[in-house]
Amino acid sequence: MAAGSSRWLVWIGGIAALGVLLVLSLVLRVQQNDSKAWPIAHAVIERLATEQGARDLYAKNPRLGDSYATADAFVAAMAAQRGAFGALPARRPDGGAFQVESDPESLRVYAKGDGGGWMQLEVERSDGSAEGHAAIGEGITYLGFAKDEAGLETLRKSLREVRDEARWGRFRSVEQALLTDEGVRALLQSNPDFAKEDAAKAAFLKQAQDWRPRLAAAPPPETWKGAVDSEEEMVSMQRRSDPFGTRLTIGWRLKDKGAWLRVEWKDDRLHNISLGD
Repeated sequence: MAAGSSRWLVWIGGIAALGVLLVLSLVLRVQQNDSKAWPIAHAVIERLATEQGARDLYAKNPRLGDSYATADAFVAAMAAQRGAFGALPARRPDGGAFQVESDPESLRVYAKGDGGGWMQLEVERSDGSAEGHAAIGEGITYLGFAKDEAGLETLRKSLREVRDEARWGRFRSVEQALLTDEGVRALLQSNPDFAKEDAAKAAFLKQAQDWRPRLAAAPPPETWKGAVDSEEEMVSMQRRSDPFGTRLTIGWRLKDKGAWLRVEWKDDRLHNISLGD
């Protein structure tokens, strides 16, 4: 009996020790992430100093596309937003001018520049290198600047609205093109990778002709806001990034039989158009 009790105590002690090690490991990872916040923030500001640096940042951090629809939109926004921010000081400041929220998998930074403006920067381990948050300046999931700290949340909401309207505009342009043979031909011409062979082009034109009566009878709203406000579950928008690329899928549910018109882009190129459940 005593021997059995001893074994249980050993097991319990071992489990407790593993638990302590796990907690210490998580604490260490949080501390490591926090220590990376300052060099990451500095690297991002340095890369944004030139247009080429900003474009490179956008290209290597695909999740920035969740807030900025295109590289041009990102570059323009950075040029407009950064004016009031200025630069970061040489050393990490004490107090509220540099705030870090960190957990083992992510990092969020709020930083005040010497121009008085603020930056919000978010990084996720899953988007970075094997080390987590370096290559320095990679793994970014969000980046924005505002004239004051309170303006950061307003900016983020505004960016989402602008982004979604831009994406909806792309969807609407495809939907409108499907309504005429001329529109379909223009769509195929402007997206040569969508259907390369003449037989594929002819087949898609025939498919669009078959869809046309249903599409014409149930046109989607002109704006994303109108689509969202129209009826519950009439619209969907999903963006996914993985090692094989980035996909954006937008759908509108037709009111006649509940079928969905879905348009998908892969790495910003038209990839698929479908009408069905």
